[in-house]
Amino acid sequence: MGALSLLRYSSRQPSQPKQLQSPPAAEVQHSFATKMPNSDTERPKPTTRKPITAVPEDSPEQKHQAYVDSRVSELLELAMNDDPASFETIMRELENRDPAIRRAAIEAAVQFGSRDAIPRLTDAASHTDNADEKVQIAEAIEFLQLPSLSETLAQNRAQDQGAKRPITKPSTSKQSKTW
Repeated sequence: MGALSLLRYSSRQPSQPKQLQSPPAAEVQHSFATKMPNSDTERPKPTTRKPITAVPEDSPEQKHQAYVDSRVSELLELAMNDDPASFETIMRELENRDPAIRRAAIEAAVQFGSRDAIPRLTDAASHTDNADEKVQIAEAIEFLQLPSLSETLAQNRAQDQGAKRPITKPSTSKQSKTW
């Protein structure tokens, strides 16, 4: 009987295909959120998304963010210069009240590569309460304390010259040689 019913179902004519319609957006979001359940017994919960609210282009938040982005870019460009004015500008921004600008100033100080920044970085670390910022400053100081390539090469040359002393001939003793 099982084989007959199988034949009977397979001999049916396929029905006409229905017109495909795209599901509403809410169903699509729900299907992605519920596709992979966490366990066999747990049913996934549908996700709800908050609508994105547009911030007016001339809002104070956007103006401030544009200023911060611009200043961060300027600081990173100044880090590529090798002049005292750029260095001073970077060091002044370590005291900026905006944390994003301070982070950029720390990064710029490292890129600038001057050990003269270490006392100012130490001072900045003592004025902040932010633990992450203190860690970033400590890492910057540690990096700036590393010897430069030219210092390492000079040290290696000095060690090599000390190791390569002229070879002297062994002293001859005044003993008579017997053959």
